[in-house]
Amino acid sequence: SFLGEFCMEEKGADFSGESTLLRKFELTGKVDYVRLQLAFSSFDLRRANRVMLLLQPTGDRSYYLMVAINADGHLVFEEDREGPAVGAHIDRSFLNNARHSIYYIRNGSEATLYIDREKVPLTKIQTRAPVPTSDVGGNRVQIGGINTTDARFAVFKSYSGCLSSK
Repeated sequence: SFLGEFCMEEKGADFSGESTLLRKFELTGKVDYVRLQLAFSSFDLRRANRVMLLLQPTGDRSYYLMVAINADGHLVFEEDREGPAVGAHIDRSFLNNARHSIYYIRNGSEATLYIDREKVPLTKIQTRAPVPTSDVGGNRVQIGGINTTDARFAVFKSYSGCLSSK
């Protein structure tokens, strides 16, 4: 994730586990199309569940998309489509300071997930039941951390490592 003639200009962001990028948006209607591309690396050996990306609308909707690393260093991908929820749990350590990539595209009910350029099957998962409150998601995407009162994500902390768009 470097730019420039000699690949010396870094294109990503380094997160310390204490910062979060927030971007507000208006999500109206059903989410029928999603495209996500992201690269990451981390060597954070503190055993905790850490969120890299969380997309969620207001508290009266169950939709969310989350990319996280669990306490064992395994990658967790989840999307609650306000109907069937799908996800993938990749049972190998991603806390090796190597660059890893995620690419996800969904059009309607057809979805494809690639982790490190390998296709990963999505399976149905149990949804994280929403608890309606006034500021659960707040129509925002959170990158590199988590800043929400949504009880579904209470076990997650902010990410420590590098993130970039590809």
